[in-house]
Amino acid sequence: MDTPSLISVLSLMVALAALFVAPYFSHRQTVAQMRQVWINDLRDRVAELLSLACTPEVALAFREIDTEPPPEDYTRLMMLESKIELLLNPEQELHRQLIALVHALVGLIHTTRRQIAEKKFIDRKAELELDITAVTQKIIRKEWTRTKQFIR
Repeated sequence: MDTPSLISVLSLMVALAALFVAPYFSHRQTVAQMRQVWINDLRDRVAELLSLACTPEVALAFREIDTEPPPEDYTRLMMLESKIELLLNPEQELHRQLIALVHALVGLIHTTRRQIAEKKFIDRKAELELDITAVTQKIIRKEWTRTKQFIR
């Protein structure tokens, strides 16, 4: 076989290989990008929930019998709780833990002074916020590791 024919055959083989291999890598890249968007979305939602839960208008609104949080803040808090739950997979243990912690924090915010003393309220709220942060970091780290392995 002469050199030009050999080059043509090799070029055709490379083109055929690329035809079959490219979609595989393209799919992996797309999945990795989608995972990164999910990681960012979860991080943003949890950070916003924790930030909102620290504002006195939300955190202390139910402590007094005659006060209520501003409707837009309360609506945002409830929406974030739901969004975080919907972003997570209840079949995974860390995800279940985060869902439970978020529900516990929102439930705690709904308690009055009669139901739980102020010091206990503040201590429990701080504990929940730290636990939410720790579990979220574990989930993000795990998912980021999976994403990095997926694109290799």
